[in-house]
Amino acid sequence: MARIVSLLALFICFSLTINAQKKQFFKNKKRLTTEQLTTLKVKKMTLELELSEIQQNKLTPVIKELISERSAQLDKKRELKNDVKKINPNERYQMANKILDRKIMFQKEMRTILNEEQFKKFKTLEKKRLHKK
Repeated sequence: MARIVSLLALFICFSLTINAQKKQFFKNKKRLTTEQLTTLKVKKMTLELELSEIQQNKLTPVIKELISERSAQLDKKRELKNDVKKINPNERYQMANKILDRKIMFQKEMRTILNEEQFKKFKTLEKKRLHKK
């Protein structure tokens, strides 16, 4: 009986130590810059969709704008998280509307940059990503 209690206590101490280390790891983790994220996203899309150089050059500013808007929105969300402020329905509607407008704009841009076959593949990959979440 004493062995079981001591093993249980040891296991609890072990798990608490591991969880504390994980939290410290994520706090110290540095974020990538907008340019780095843009480069990675464009290269990933190049591999998935077989983009040409011209398409890559057209896509880079679109992706950069999208990432910068998303990071600004995440920073704003982090600030609101600290304030413990509840969002009223009107603000929630405006935020959702802004996100959907951004998605529509991005889709239109992608339709102009990509050819028909690439766009179909892009849409299927996007659906897979959405179902993954």
